[in-house]
Amino acid sequence: MPGLIWTASALRDLADLDTYLIEQDAGSSAVRILDSVSAAAGRLCEYPGIGRSLGENVRVWRVFGTPYVLLYTIEQEEVAIVRVLHERRNWRDDGFSRA
Repeated sequence: MPGLIWTASALRDLADLDTYLIEQDAGSSAVRILDSVSAAAGRLCEYPGIGRSLGENVRVWRVFGTPYVLLYTIEQEEVAIVRVLHERRNWRDDGFSRA
């Protein structure tokens, strides 16, 4: 099973998400969403090819039960989570296509 890496951008996304949810007074939702993100990342380690390809080695996987997606790459024996984004965000602004 491949290892898991969180890039600096993905970790920043998680911190921003946590801050946003706390500011919205969504404490229990924050825990649930962050747990779901963690579970989705673990699933990618088990089945790295399950996400939809966005081209250039980047794939996308929806975090079940949330409006968030994981953008990730598969490199040799590692899954690298590149970004954690809201599904409505314009990914093109971040250099990704919704192919």
